[in-house]
Amino acid sequence: MATRDDRHAERTSRTRGVRPRLGADPAQSLRDLYLTRHPLYASVAGFVIDVDDLPPEEVVARIFDDTGLGDVEQ
Repeated sequence: MATRDDRHAERTSRTRGVRPRLGADPAQSLRDLYLTRHPLYASVAGFVIDVDDLPPEEVVARIFDDTGLGDVEQ
């Protein structure tokens, strides 16, 4: 799944108490993690879904569609 930096930071800030690795500047920490991990993730991903403006139900439906697992009733 892919998301914009600002959206990712906003989502993770809601659960800050359980994300100590993000430190004092969560947005920068997320960018650093992305730069470090992206090459590996990109090399093994079968598909990528941009989840910025999708409700969870649509993300699930796209995962099922992209993996060939069939339709999901929404």
